[in-house]
Amino acid sequence: MFVDARRVLLEGLIDYAGLFPPASLSMADAVAEYRSIRESPDSWIAARFIVPASRLVELASVLAPTMRRGEPTWPIAVILDGDLGSAVASTQVMSAEMGSAVQFVFAEVPLPVDIDGPDSVSELYGFVDAVCAISPTIVPFFEIPRTPEWRARLGVVLPMIAAASADRHRLLGAKLRTGGTTSEAFPSSAEVADFVIGCAASGVPFKATAGLHHPYHHTWHELGVQRHGFINLLVAVALADVGASRDTIIAALDVTADSGFPVGMTGISVGDVLLDVPSLQRIRTTRFPSYGSCSFDEPTDELRALGLLPKGPT
Repeated sequence: MFVDARRVLLEGLIDYAGLFPPASLSMADAVAEYRSIRESPDSWIAARFIVPASRLVELASVLAPTMRRGEPTWPIAVILDGDLGSAVASTQVMSAEMGSAVQFVFAEVPLPVDIDGPDSVSELYGFVDAVCAISPTIVPFFEIPRTPEWRARLGVVLPMIAAASADRHRLLGAKLRTGGTTSEAFPSSAEVADFVIGCAASGVPFKATAGLHHPYHHTWHELGVQRHGFINLLVAVALADVGASRDTIIAALDVTADSGFPVGMTGISVGDVLLDVPSLQRIRTTRFPSYGSCSFDEPTDELRALGLLPKGPT
């Protein structure tokens, strides 16, 4: 059966983060928007609803009375903010109270800056064990803070996550923050490349968050920064998976919509390399499951305008 590479690339790519800046919707509005997305023709691109653990009670108070008979389970990516023990407990309580109405699929956890070497292995394992206690299937993604020693730090922490995954027989991932509300929150293309390469070398999957509203790299004049594109990031992951050089990956991250990548039904052409359907399937299932965006319409509208949006399932 023929499989469209664009569908492989985009299916379940966007975790909806309408509660977060710059959208900052109310809980009621975010719930209504996500429900509308799930009923839209582009629903096949949407994945999980992102919510902080500190707002789970609020989510339950809005969601429970509005659930419709036969409505599909809500897949949730919970951000374990604040005290980790309290966040885990809140997640477990909501899971028990809401039953099959929700499923906690991902847990996103900010790591302290001091987890950076052999002396902090036990601390990392404490985080892993606490998060995995939520459910037997939940997948934790650990956000590694950017520091001046970013590249060296990645070379230590990512292998630690990989080792913990093997020791605990659980899938564990990392999280990359690609933007924010200040210019300092945006990593350079070199920093993103180092993260992508480090994850590929360690066999650690990752998800991304913040700033990825648009398919291609571009200038955001409001903050005067270069903003990353999610197509660029997907291509970078695929290139790292086939062993491309750091310079090649950095160059791919800097491609703009004016030049773009030839994206078609059979794959994506990057220079002499064809990222075909099997390679794209591999990176989406084992390397890069999704990214969080507070807007769903912006990325899908731009994909459609660029002719990159095939029809979803009927």
